Amino acid sequence: PDARITLDQSKISTVGKDAIHRFLCKLQVFKSTADVEGGRALYEGYSTVSDTGTHNFLRLRETVLLRKEARKMFVQANTRIGDNKLEFGDRHMNQIGGENVELVEYESSAAGLIASFTERFQDDAEQLEAILLDLNKADACYWC
Repeated sequence: PDARITLDQSKISTVGKDAIHRFLCKLQVFKSTADVEGGRALYEGYSTVSDTGTHNFLRLRETVLLRKEARKMFVQANTRIGDNKLEFGDRHMNQIGGENVELVEYESSAAGLIASFTERFQDDAEQLEAILLDLNKADACYWC
């Protein structure tokens, strides 16, 4: 492994609990007094990644970024009434009430998401596109 993290679980209820208590009290004071500078300094102190100190977190960050996986995406499957032919591949058929019901699954990617969306709303695609364009125009002032 590139890194190994160990934790003494017996210290969670003693040292860890006290450390979290102090941190949350400090954070609450910054929030309650609207001390933006103090809050920013606290955040930057905990989130800065550097190569100084007892651990070389900058090297570890580079390793993590090299091994980073793409974000998982859930793509909604579609169902539809199919013909009497059984199909294979990404379509699964079940007989319900004498008719075949297809479950169509898509790959977990942006292309799969678009395919799922367009197949689900193919009958009213033009109306949906017009609504989405109107919403986009209304929200355009909030985009960079």
